[in-house]
Amino acid sequence: MMLGVGIGWLQEEFDALGVPFERRADRFRDYVVAMKKVWSGGTVEHQSDFLRWSGFKSYPLPVQRPHPPVIIGGGSNAALKRVADLGDGWYAPSSGPDQLEKALGDLRAVCAQAGRDYGSIEITASWNYAKEGAGSLARYRDLGVARLIVPLMFLEGGPILGLEKLGDDVISRL
Repeated sequence: MMLGVGIGWLQEEFDALGVPFERRADRFRDYVVAMKKVWSGGTVEHQSDFLRWSGFKSYPLPVQRPHPPVIIGGGSNAALKRVADLGDGWYAPSSGPDQLEKALGDLRAVCAQAGRDYGSIEITASWNYAKEGAGSLARYRDLGVARLIVPLMFLEGGPILGLEKLGDDVISRL
């Protein structure tokens, strides 16, 4: 299992739930810290503005130790700081390798400032196969991308035909 998380950007979603949009980053951080405590297997004490756990223990525990990888998405400087502080990986929003290369430089700088080993962060990126073509795979690899996600909206001819083409052109050759 991997846990992909982000703080959200659409205020109306928070309003609908009665949750303060302005505190979403604080809530996010608190929840990730609390989840990691729960995944430790020990009895959890966690008191905050958002959670009040006392004598809490959770089962079953994740197979991955010490916890499932936490992949944090987002492209802002604040998101990069969350990746450096709390994440095992980064889901990098990008519009291609050139833009991603710059963003990875930004992440390296944030990691250096935070004292975090950039190499310990696994990079996931979106891949617009229909636009970029299979030839771009080597560039992503050279940038250190571990995983590419192909959003269905990036496939030509709709999801079914687009997946068939991706399978024939790329996956069958791996």
